[in-house]
Amino acid sequence: MYEVFADLHVHIGRSESGKPIKITAAKSLNFANIAKECAEKKGINIVGIIDCASPYVIEDIENFLKTGEAYELKDGGIIYKDKVCILLGSKVEQNEEYNKFFLERENSIVVEIFYSQMINIFVCKNCGFKSYSFEKILDIPLLFPENKINKNSNNDSNNNIIPLNNFYNIVNNNTHIKFLINKKKNIINVMDLIKKYFLDEDFQWESECENCHKKKIIHNKKIKFAILPKILIFTIQRINTLTEFLKNNQLIEIEEFIDLKEFIDEDLIENKDNNKFLYRLFGINNHSGSINYGHYYSYTKVNNCFLNLMILM
Repeated sequence: MYEVFADLHVHIGRSESGKPIKITAAKSLNFANIAKECAEKKGINIVGIIDCASPYVIEDIENFLKTGEAYELKDGGIIYKDKVCILLGSKVEQNEEYNKFFLERENSIVVEIFYSQMINIFVCKNCGFKSYSFEKILDIPLLFPENKINKNSNNDSNNNIIPLNNFYNIVNNNTHIKFLINKKKNIINVMDLIKKYFLDEDFQWESECENCHKKKIIHNKKIKFAILPKILIFTIQRINTLTEFLKNNQLIEIEEFIDLKEFIDEDLIENKDNNKFLYRLFGINNHSGSINYGHYYSYTKVNNCFLNLMILM
């Protein structure tokens, strides 16, 4: 009888090449980093890694084995540095079953108000066959376009602060709230970041297509809302952990109303009322400073204007 430490449900956030796998997991959680963290820091003997059916993860696993630091077991699993046994897993669930199970297990006021459900749609470009996967998320992580990254953004910069005198209150039917400092140019609209998040993506599916039974066929991946939350949270990913730990202070503007109709799956959304897809801005959290230190503050809507609320840290 041996005593072991195990974590049997670890998600992969990104592939080694930076491709998104589990959008709510940390971007630093790729296959190799999980194995190293278990062996060198956490002292975990057995780890179960989910999302291993992803073509990008399969490629990472193959490259991981080529390093010589890990080897496959005959009956399944991978041994890393003779310290960690890695169990490869994949989650496949139906929409109704998944939603029922999730609500029973995670029933809370947070889930009821903030959680949405995404559907991933994979289309084989050889035969047109569609397959699906579902996942619950608390917020939508938005990434900057690569050409908009400010290389000097790690300096102590206040470019992302919203001074009260430059902040546009929503009154008299004004339609935009802008992150403005001295009316600088090259401002990104948050809707552009949302559209980037929902962009279709083509990739090579390493596994066999369920319909035409061919391997390594190009598939198209779409992301859509299956269930919309009562309150929607967007998080701006200002720190690039895939390359350098730099904070991006790019200016952003956000409209008072955001229409998400183009991002929903019409086959799954029961109520097609257009007002159900319209969200109105009522709060913004900001960070002033660098990745090493700083200060948080927020703007909250009160009586058709936004008040600056300071948060002491």
